[in-house]
Amino acid sequence: MKNRMTNITRFGAVLSVLTLAACGGGTETKTDVNAVNPTVPVDDWRLVWSDEFDYQGRPDDSKWHHQTYAPNNGGWFNGELQHYVDRDENSYVSDGTLKIKAIHESYTTQNSTKEYTSARLNSKFSMT
Repeated sequence: MKNRMTNITRFGAVLSVLTLAACGGGTETKTDVNAVNPTVPVDDWRLVWSDEFDYQGRPDDSKWHHQTYAPNNGGWFNGELQHYVDRDENSYVSDGTLKIKAIHESYTTQNSTKEYTSARLNSKFSMT
């Protein structure tokens, strides 16, 4: 019973933190990226990162990183049923869009076998 109460308490703490993060959690003002901010003239806006997917084939390696190493002993933290792989058949660009495709196939890596593969990509550019 004590372990169950500890887990419920942890869940409540995590939920509180997530709620605060979603609500802003403080005095910092969050601006909708689609809304016009009256304090910054549109002429002063500048694009800081983009990928227009105006090419065919693999995602641009200078912009995208395939995350393939599962951090949780061969599995992902939320019990996902696939392994993320860096293969052309799972992630590619065509017709102006990035495609991420799940494939039903048995795949073993990091001493773990999953019945699906897919892709997980992270931008190589960070911004604040």
